[in-house]
Amino acid sequence: MTDDTSPKRNIPEPLPISVDPAIDERARAFLGAVTSGDIDRLSLNDQLAALLSDTGFAAAAEHAAALGTPEGIFAFEQRITAEGVATYYRVRYPSQIWTWVFSVDRAGRINGFSLRRSPRYKIFDVRLRDVAY
Repeated sequence: MTDDTSPKRNIPEPLPISVDPAIDERARAFLGAVTSGDIDRLSLNDQLAALLSDTGFAAAAEHAAALGTPEGIFAFEQRITAEGVATYYRVRYPSQIWTWVFSVDRAGRINGFSLRRSPRYKIFDVRLRDVAY
């Protein structure tokens, strides 16, 4: 926990990376869909589509829309796991900078998305993990 008297850390802005153009286009389009509240449930994997309510999508849209129209967006990190590929984007809004995380499973269906300022300060974070014990 920090207070206003603690020194501020200047964390450098990440550098853009190249990602698959199809994933990049889908990530940007899905952020727009989340912001407008017009989510195509068929683009989600079956488990995620079954778990998410229309109320949850409406709340996410309300919070994301309040940020305004993005002035810039670029990919800066990509993680490949057993669950699929997660691509991290820096999104510059008129008064704030956020991170958009867009994840797809091996079949290309969306299995997670998150809009956050930091890993601990999130507007929403929706992920599905297929864990077998």
